[in-house]
Amino acid sequence: MFTLHQASAQCRNMMNYLMCFFCAPDQYLWYIKKRVKICQTFCDELYKNCKTAEFSGNVIGTLYKSGLQFCEANNFNMVTSDCFKFDENVFSSASKLFQSTISIFSLFHLCLVIAFVVIVINLF
Repeated sequence: MFTLHQASAQCRNMMNYLMCFFCAPDQYLWYIKKRVKICQTFCDELYKNCKTAEFSGNVIGTLYKSGLQFCEANNFNMVTSDCFKFDENVFSSASKLFQSTISIFSLFHLCLVIAFVVIVINLF
């Protein structure tokens, strides 16, 4: 996983959440032809929160001028419906945010918890 420097907590949260699409139980709705359909609002917010972050010595806002450019350059398909949506509540209960990127192992556990919650919600 790559490291973003100078990234805000919201940027890190959104990037980490984006990686949860791998284990989301409803990915059949928005993962088509090996491309993730990202909600336009999520992509724009992601860009807004991450444009001052640095990746490989480059500032994201210098490399990309919009959320559309940023998401398309990262092989995401930006759409307005039937897409992967950000749920900021996933991180609201966290007691501590870490500056470093979370490990794949931790990410896997986070995805399992999210998948379990979605399944339980759908049962009721």
